[in-house]
Amino acid sequence: VNVSAEEVTLTKNLKLGALDSDIAPVENEQPARRKLVILADSHGRGLQSIVSERLPRNYEVEVFFMPNGKLKHVTSRLGNLLNKLTANDSVVVIGGTNDV
Repeated sequence: VNVSAEEVTLTKNLKLGALDSDIAPVENEQPARRKLVILADSHGRGLQSIVSERLPRNYEVEVFFMPNGKLKHVTSRLGNLLNKLTANDSVVVIGGTNDV
């Protein structure tokens, strides 16, 4: 049986009645990378920097925008993109203003 030094210390401290604050927290690994993909018409211009500044560092933001594109053009990449995303990723579609 492999037992880490942290587990031994934790067990020892619990038996001695140590408070939780006496036990050093274990450093977690860096949070998993998440992706936010934005598909947009001309309203998507400049969104990458605006959105990236407001999200946590573990987010990667990609913006694909088509000036004067109709909704069917904006969403034409959706099938290929979905194959590359995980359940932790998100897609935002901004379009339809040129369909009117």
